[in-house]
Amino acid sequence: MSLKRAWVAFLCVAALGCAGRKTLPETEPVLPSPARLEANFFLRQAILARHERRSVMFEAALEKRDDVLRLVGLTPYGSPAFMIEQTGTEVRFINYVQVDLPFDPIHMLSDVHRVLIEGSGMGARLGDGNHNFESAAGSIVETWSDGRIVSRVFIDRDSTTELSRIEFRGARDPGSITSPFVILRDRTRGYELEIKTVEQRLLGSVPR
Repeated sequence: MSLKRAWVAFLCVAALGCAGRKTLPETEPVLPSPARLEANFFLRQAILARHERRSVMFEAALEKRDDVLRLVGLTPYGSPAFMIEQTGTEVRFINYVQVDLPFDPIHMLSDVHRVLIEGSGMGARLGDGNHNFESAAGSIVETWSDGRIVSRVFIDRDSTTELSRIEFRGARDPGSITSPFVILRDRTRGYELEIKTVEQRLLGSVPR
């Protein structure tokens, strides 16, 4: 296997914390339409993924325009490794380096939804304290302080077990799309993502 192919395979395994399909939930996550967010945006991010004793850092570009959400993972050379695109509730995947993935790519988009769309969603300004929401994945508890979100916790409705926790760190100006530094810990699949947003900007709508 070439260095490029080996790197992408390792990236995908580490990023989602799965050594094979049997480690994933039997049902796919339910992803709401990207159109529920009015704003269109572009993010360039550096991501450090950890699973057990393994870790890998990679870059990704994320774009949302109207009803389309597109995530592109980049190789160390800056070329696309893969693209996951959601249009409405439909998801398609393009593997540019032809590596067999050990999971359904929809789980990567699920992380994007948990950070940007679930709960109060992007652009919300809530009062200090705890705020409760419901989603297809379970209950959500957000904690706000000094006018900004501090954490978003996903909880199983039946067992009240914490499924995942997202921590938002760093100052945000009124025009920010997301916090400059986010940590996502997935308790179910045992992985952690440190997401540093190095570029973020709002975009216009797609011409009709």
